[in-house]
Amino acid sequence: MKQLKMGLCLVLGLAWLSGAWAQERTTSGTQEEPALLGSYVTEPFTVEESAVQGFNKDDICGNTGTFKMDLRPAGWSFDNYPLPGCIAWNPPVVGSWRLLENHVLAIRELQDLGCSPEEYTYSWKLEDDTLTFSVVNDPCDARIYFFTAHPWRKIPPGAQPNFR
Repeated sequence: MKQLKMGLCLVLGLAWLSGAWAQERTTSGTQEEPALLGSYVTEPFTVEESAVQGFNKDDICGNTGTFKMDLRPAGWSFDNYPLPGCIAWNPPVVGSWRLLENHVLAIRELQDLGCSPEEYTYSWKLEDDTLTFSVVNDPCDARIYFFTAHPWRKIPPGAQPNFR
């Protein structure tokens, strides 16, 4: 438990330290930015979907449920809320993001949780509070799956994902 607390403190500390860098790297003054800011959730990923993706059988349950993404001026985070009876083994992913030309979003993670922490890119479309992604450049199949398999629905500030 002590290691878990220390790990969480490290992740939160890195997120805090990266805030100035992320804010500096985020494109300012574009018309798209205010609309893109906010929290988004997916429909729940099922055990069957995760199994088809080829996750290790010990990881399948932890890669289910609803995923939440927060895009803030000072950074980005990605977390999952697994199905009942499942445990998410990874801490929330945190990092920075910036807008590029032609509706392309560039993201960089602060920690390596199995995918490279190098910058990766997705094109995006926001329509009626539904955000969808298409991969532009990302070497991580698991991340491509989570970003593109389900649309992301914008939720009100402070709201938590609804579980079914």
